[in-house]
Formats: sequence, structure tokens, C-alpha cells
Amino acid sequence: MDAHKYIYNNISDLTEEEPVLGGSWYVTDIDWQDDDNIVVSYEDGHIVGQVSISQKDIDQTVDTNDKEDHSQKICTMEYAPVCAEVQVQCITAPCYPVQQTFSNACMAGDNPILYTGQCNSFVDIMVYKRYQQFENKLGKSLSNVPTDVLTRAVDRVDTMIDDYLSTKKEISLIKKRVTQLVFVKELIKKELSFR
Repeated sequence: MDAHKYIYNNISDLTEEEPVLGGSWYVTDIDWQDDDNIVVSYEDGHIVGQVSISQKDIDQTVDTNDKEDHSQKICTMEYAPVCAEVQVQCITAPCYPVQQTFSNACMAGDNPILYTGQCNSFVDIMVYKRYQQFENKLGKSLSNVPTDVLTRAVDRVDTMIDDYLSTKKEISLIKKRVTQLVFVKELIKKELSFR
């Protein structure tokens, strides 16, 4: 791995500053001052910063990393979206995780996947997690349902979600119902994946 690639991949480790709102740092410029000194400019979309690093330090780290780990995860560019729970860094407590859509399960990395499909802002993560405690018990009740019935049920749940989102009910009621429906849809899809 060359120095450029190392800097781009590890900018978060090279600065002591934390990005705003749980964001990520992105390298905007690399200025080679001389043979050993490098000034890296970075931003997170809100704030801009710079850090000076040594070419020797990078070379030592790159050599060590190349020897230690050649098993980096490679993800395909397949689009099969998943909604995962991402921990954010907050200034004040409590600090709850947020939902983030990833293009596929591999791209979600170590973030726990909540459900398949794009994230829905009307899904209450805390309530959804409470439902997950009953996943095994409820999932067993679907094992005797014919596949064609389950397949139609997924389409029906999608329609119900769309219908509920277009109603003029109170937001808290919409969130509660959509959270339930997304959980049911995920249960059905998991059962179908085992067949």
C-alpha cells in the first residue's frame, strides 16, 4: 500500500479531532512539504482541518500493516440495500444510534443490520429492537405457512406501509404501525430465505 492510499484510508486515525455529528473525515489535499513532511487537509462537510505527518511514520505503519493483515474485506457493488444501526458520537448524553442505509450487507461492515431494504425514518429503532426479542418465537409460527402465501404477504405488507405513510394520522401512531409492519415483513423475508 502506498502513502497516498494509506492517508486516504486512515485519515480518522491520523487526526486527534473528531468529526461533527458522527460523520467521517475525507482527505481534500495532500501537500508534500519535503521528503519527510506531509500536510494533509481534511473535512467532514462541516469543519475543515489539517494535520502534519511524517513520511517515515507512514512507511513504518504501512510496512507493519502489510505484513500483519492481507485479509481485508472486499465487497461487491451489488445493490441489495440494508438498514443498519450506526453508533454516533454525541456531545451530550444520551446518545442513541441512528439508522443508515448501506448498498448491501457487506458494505454495512460491523454495523448491526436491523432490516433489509432502505431505512425508513418512521421506524423507531428502540421499539423495533424490543420486537426482535420475540423474533424466534414468532418466526416459528411462520414455518407451516405455504411459500406462495408468504410471498404475497410481503407485497401486502409493503402496500400497507405505503398506505399508512400516506394517511393524515398522528406521527406517533404512524411510527408505531410502520415499525410493526417493517418487523413483520422482515420476519416473513427471513422465513422465505430459509426455504
